[in-house]
Amino acid sequence: MTTDLLLTLASLLSIGLAALTLLILRRRTDVLTKKMGLYLLAALVLAGGLGAGLSRMESVTMAFYWLEGMVLVLGMGHLVMSRQQFAWLRTSPISDELALAGLVASLMAVTQTLAYGLMHPAGPFLPALALGWLPFFLPLLFMLAYEAFVLIPARVYRKWFYPVDREVPLIELVDTIRLHVQVSKAPDQPALTTYTVKAPIDRTLHDLFHYMIYSHNHEEDPEHPIQYHEVNTEGSLLGWVFYRPRLGGFVKSYLDPSLSLSRSHLKTDATIVARSYVSSVEN
Repeated sequence: MTTDLLLTLASLLSIGLAALTLLILRRRTDVLTKKMGLYLLAALVLAGGLGAGLSRMESVTMAFYWLEGMVLVLGMGHLVMSRQQFAWLRTSPISDELALAGLVASLMAVTQTLAYGLMHPAGPFLPALALGWLPFFLPLLFMLAYEAFVLIPARVYRKWFYPVDREVPLIELVDTIRLHVQVSKAPDQPALTTYTVKAPIDRTLHDLFHYMIYSHNHEEDPEHPIQYHEVNTEGSLLGWVFYRPRLGGFVKSYLDPSLSLSRSHLKTDATIVARSYVSSVEN
């Protein structure tokens, strides 16, 4: 064995030993089992076959590319198989699953590097070749990030309700900006009706929309009113949510109706979407 091979194996073994120590300290009864032993043995056999196959390639660079691709596939397989075989991973901390992945990856890397180094002396390229095992962790990291994202509670946005017990505010057209307001006339209507209005920048979205609904329903188009009760003019009040669509509607910047247009950073020709929802349901 060459010095480069020995140093590479020693480094990989130290990582595996650290991962094994952590697992034993935290989950001794779950780790020191026959099932775990067979799982690791199967991983070693696969890694040995991979190392032998890569040693047939004359180009170390090409072997590295193939190694990265195969390691990524092995990482996916480990993610699926480990969660099927070891139920304790479902309730264990993230550190335990990462430690198991580190143990499996380091042992497989040792076996693959040993097989490759004995059959195809790569000299100083062996340590770099061993780095090809880093993609093994990508599937697990992606899954952990996704699971953490799913656990984030749904954001609750402040709703606005038509103030039926208040007088309609007086809107003076001083220091105004032009806005394009897209309104859902009913909660079950996906289509939006667009209105172009002028509004003072020092007034709130609350006042603007209150005035806009009243003017539309009583003066401009009373035959096609904007619904603000659950059932025409009866029932509970609908909750309204305001937002600015961005990137073609894929991103929404929600607005606080109690803030003035200037504090909401609205500029001329900005588009505001106003959607109504029944009860507390938002889609």
